[in-house]
Amino acid sequence: MRSRTSKESSNPETLKARFRAHAQRRFPRPTDDPELSNLHAELAEYDANIAGYASRMVEGESFRWEVLGPDPRIEKRIRQLLRKRPGQADLIRAYQEEYERIQELIKVAKEFRRGRAR
Repeated sequence: MRSRTSKESSNPETLKARFRAHAQRRFPRPTDDPELSNLHAELAEYDANIAGYASRMVEGESFRWEVLGPDPRIEKRIRQLLRKRPGQADLIRAYQEEYERIQELIKVAKEFRRGRAR
């Protein structure tokens, strides 16, 4: 993966393209299991919130930057479920991978912010 220049990281089109690509990815499938369904809902809400912040950022709107970061509750929940539900590890890992992709988007968003501040 090539590194991004400061010009690329401050370009709103670059950020929009990354979030569009993320939005087109297949989200892990829902389940009837109550615990996994709760994780699914939490992760979907978190994903939507991050996408909303990115849109606001690209438009130059302000918001509290401290909300743009990892969600320790989701991280902990994923770890607990992986230990507790080894038979459903494939699905739980899919949620974990989705969470990690969201963290990458947050990183891109923060690079965008730093690039615009220059």
